[in-house]
Amino acid sequence: RRSVPVDMLVMAFHMCDRRSRNYYAFDSLSDILSNGASSRLYQRLVLDRKVFSSIDAYVSGSVDAGLFHIGGKPHERVSLSEAEAAIWEELALLKEEKIADYELDKVKNKFESNYIFNNISYLNVATNIAWFELLGDVEEINRVVSDYKSISAELLQEIAKSTFIPENSSVLYYRKDNTQL
Repeated sequence: RRSVPVDMLVMAFHMCDRRSRNYYAFDSLSDILSNGASSRLYQRLVLDRKVFSSIDAYVSGSVDAGLFHIGGKPHERVSLSEAEAAIWEELALLKEEKIADYELDKVKNKFESNYIFNNISYLNVATNIAWFELLGDVEEINRVVSDYKSISAELLQEIAKSTFIPENSSVLYYRKDNTQL
């Protein structure tokens, strides 16, 4: 509990390190779930069901194993446990249903355009070369787009099945303290 204006739910799942081939799959899953207004969590849990006022999913980590984060601010009328249940429902869909081609293509195309646009600047190219050198594979800078584009819906479903399970998660209920507001 803290003197904050709204409750917040944070979920974290263990995932691979940045050098793993599956890193790109985790990054794609985070984009499918929450990158933009057409993403699953935004469409279903913010707009349609109005469980959250805002929600996000992202990956963290580098040479060490990382975390897949999902965090959101539930609407006032929604309890943190109800909000958590809604997220688990969405994660279950990732495990049960294959991601549609158009949805995966959208994420891949967005990544490719962002990557190409960001590498117009020499400074960004130099930074990326240094990053991939740190990771131990400077040639990856030339393969990163094709590696993202090679991700299949089957791989994403397999990763979702093994990752999005209660035994692999930590959940934080960050509650507002009404007495201090």
